[in-house]
Parts: sequence; structure tokens; C-alpha cells
Amino acid sequence: GTLQKRPAPKNESEYVEGTHLLIREGAVPVALTSSVVDLSQYEGKKVMVYGETQKAIKEGWLMDVGKVEVKN
Repeated sequence: GTLQKRPAPKNESEYVEGTHLLIREGAVPVALTSSVVDLSQYEGKKVMVYGETQKAIKEGWLMDVGKVEVKN
């Protein structure tokens, strides 16, 4: 999918999960976070991400990314 920076919430006190979103064609976006990969390097690029699914409170899917591959 395409990696995007998560938009800032309209209400500053609103809880958000993940720093980025993986936008997938025909599928639900995935909220992404990572303590080992700088996801901002991949913003706007088509990527494949690898990591572990985390328990999400609000999101349908939250992933802690360990590796990113850029796709053409």
C-alpha cells in the first residue's frame, strides 16, 4: 500500500493510534507505528511492511513495523 503520515486529530485530546497509515486499495487502512524504522522516510511511497500486529483500542488494525520494502 501507500504510506501516509497520519493527519493530526481535529481535537487535540482525541486518542489516536499509530504515527502513519498504510492505505491499501480496496481494503481497510492499517495504522502503523515503529520503534526501529523511521516511517517518515517512506511517506508517499508504495511499500510493503513487515511487523507484528498490536492490540488496537480504536483502529481496526495496528501494526508495529520492523521492516519496510519500497515497491515500484
